[in-house]
Amino acid sequence: MTAAWPAFRIAAGTLTDEQLDEKTSSGWTYRQMLGHVAAWHELAARRLRDFRATGQTEPADADRDATDALFKALGLAAEDREALLGEWDMDRFNAAIGAASLRDDRHVLFTKLDGSFARLREVVAALSDEQVSAHVEEGRSFAYAVVEGDSFGHYPEHEAELAVVVPATGEALAARIDMDWRRFRERVRHLGRAGLGERTSIGWTYKDLVAHVVGWLEDVPRRIEAIRAGTHKPIASQREIDEYNARSVASRALVGPEAMLDELDTSYRRMREAVLGLSADEARNPRIALMVSVRTILHWEEHGGEFQP
Repeated sequence: MTAAWPAFRIAAGTLTDEQLDEKTSSGWTYRQMLGHVAAWHELAARRLRDFRATGQTEPADADRDATDALFKALGLAAEDREALLGEWDMDRFNAAIGAASLRDDRHVLFTKLDGSFARLREVVAALSDEQVSAHVEEGRSFAYAVVEGDSFGHYPEHEAELAVVVPATGEALAARIDMDWRRFRERVRHLGRAGLGERTSIGWTYKDLVAHVVGWLEDVPRRIEAIRAGTHKPIASQREIDEYNARSVASRALVGPEAMLDELDTSYRRMREAVLGLSADEARNPRIALMVSVRTILHWEEHGGEFQP
């Protein structure tokens, strides 16, 4: 599931706010489709937690309150919750999730999507070897069947819906990045030079945040060249990420506000030039698309909550 997730998440992350409300080839909106994927992650996590605790593959009647609480957390209307508790109906569940997802703005939607995947991954990691291989039917264990059906086997069902909106060239990817860059850069501009010294909601200064962003923007051209040369070494651990983040901030500790903003704009231009230079095959290469996206679109989205409304 971990191997299949990045490609799906990258594609989802390239959707603009306007595209989230466009209809897919299946007839619902992209917003509803992503809410649907998140909901099935949550159901899978719930089933596996129950299985891990009891060894039973189906929830007992005593779990009715917990199931209702999950449905409520997913945003299902009371009448849908009551009907589904009485008799499971996958079509009704999907329709109810689709309706509930229409209320979620972009931040809430992607917080649910990422959180649901993290919770599923956590419960899968907690399964013992015996639990992973137990209750085999048609060549698959119960745990494997649940995970496959609600994650890595589920994502391909929505590939065709996402394929039509994913940037397929360097120019298209750069244009998509530009859209979120303008939003991020405007937030920084709104702070003013004096505002860069203020602290964000997580405790560092906005200047440190900008230095952190610059560090990852500068990393994009280097990694594109390394991938082309066959010398690219992916980041192997959270410790490596933390050390890189610390260096990015520490190396700019004495940089003044005006110079810091100049570095931000320069690093963005260089990153953009590198992306524009991607061939069509490179732009469609999942490894390159992931590398670029997590340092730009997905990265700015991650820090969006640190800015005051």
